[in-house]
Amino acid sequence: MDRTRTYRHKHRNRSRLGHLRSKNRKFTTVDRIQSSPRITGYKILRAGEIKDLQRKVNEHLKKGWVPAGGVSVCGGYAHAHFHQAITKEASQ
Repeated sequence: MDRTRTYRHKHRNRSRLGHLRSKNRKFTTVDRIQSSPRITGYKILRAGEIKDLQRKVNEHLKKGWVPAGGVSVCGGYAHAHFHQAITKEASQ
């Protein structure tokens, strides 16, 4: 690969990532949690089986908790672990 092509390739990738640093980006879950004064609680539920996590999340939904983001799957200790972040919002 010649130097010109390598230079263009590096700069092309930088310009594609530039939108991540812009001020007009969409808010992420973390931004929402940190900027919302209505959030009064934050938990991370953990289970060794997906059905157990579903049961835990459903129990918390009935109590007014709201999922924040998606499910995280972590491999290790010879089997997967499932995690779900949830938030509790103040009553209006």
